[in-house]
Amino acid sequence: MKTGVTWAQLAEAVGKPLAWTTAALLELGDDAALAFQLQPPRGALDAAVPMDPTI
Repeated sequence: MKTGVTWAQLAEAVGKPLAWTTAALLELGDDAALAFQLQPPRGALDAAVPMDPTI
């Protein structure tokens, strides 16, 4: 942000989790806050060859 304030600092100032604060300030709604907290998929576990992008 132009002011140099981070999302984490804003979250701490309002006493809410980072994902909630970011979603609220961007007016994204509760479904976005939940999506920010989910771990991204790690590839197809049933595939013969692992498709994990971190390998």
